[in-house]
Amino acid sequence: ELAKNTVLDKSVNVRESTAFALSTFDSKASIPLLIKLLSDSHSSVRGWAAFAVRMNGYDSPEVRNCLVLLLQDGDFDVRFEAMVGLAKLRDKRVTQVLMNELGKEPVYDDLVEAAGDLGDIALLSVLYKLRDEFEPFDELNTSIEILENLKSKL
Repeated sequence: ELAKNTVLDKSVNVRESTAFALSTFDSKASIPLLIKLLSDSHSSVRGWAAFAVRMNGYDSPEVRNCLVLLLQDGDFDVRFEAMVGLAKLRDKRVTQVLMNELGKEPVYDDLVEAAGDLGDIALLSVLYKLRDEFEPFDELNTSIEILENLKSKL
């Protein structure tokens, strides 16, 4: 109830703290508040709100659409949370953005893991390229295995 007031607070710190606090407990009642915070004017607030959505696995068409909009955010941390969140929701609208990001350095383990979570075999070519360029690591091996298993069932 108190959070309803803090999502509209003038202070960026209060809104950011609210988004973080909403990540620490799982209550679908917080989804409307997080949707407001996902469109906040400050990137740190948007980033924590996207983190809260991802950590609690919140899913609705409105949440997904907000995360898709955040794929174009100017702040990498916000885009990162949106990519990982959409991948966990298996929303294929993140496929191309994830492919592009996995083609850049540095390569983040969470994004490699997100490729497996997404379950889109189109990501296999990028993962194979990473395997050729870097020492194998658990997230990469797991994601490749997941996607190869999916491909074999087609």
